[in-house]
Amino acid sequence: MSDRIEIRTDTWIPNPTKPGMLKLERTFTIKEVFNNFKNVLAQLIIHEIAPDCTALGNAERCDIEWGINPEDTWPSGKIKIIVDRGGCEGYYVTVCVLNNGTIIELFGIKYFDHDLSWQVGRYLDDAFHEGLFG
Repeated sequence: MSDRIEIRTDTWIPNPTKPGMLKLERTFTIKEVFNNFKNVLAQLIIHEIAPDCTALGNAERCDIEWGINPEDTWPSGKIKIIVDRGGCEGYYVTVCVLNNGTIIELFGIKYFDHDLSWQVGRYLDDAFHEGLFG
């Protein structure tokens, strides 16, 4: 396993007409990014809970949000990770894209632990950042 954890939303290849530059090969589907997202969560060990507890295994739920078509291409825009309280219990970590002033909520994870939700939010922010610029 690489020391660098990343979540990619697209892939780039060398640009044959502009040496030293890259060009977009393709943008992944929401389902492809979600599968990578779950793999990354499965690698995050939560030592404070147990030596074999992962962020994915400790989640109450981890889903693509309602109304999102998993086969759609990942939307363009700035990726935002939102951590907040649930309506009646728990804490939510939501992966969003800010697209032309609209927030598109794509993935949601629910935890019952406040500190864990913030730890996972920061970890995901780093992983998406590495995916973009790694």
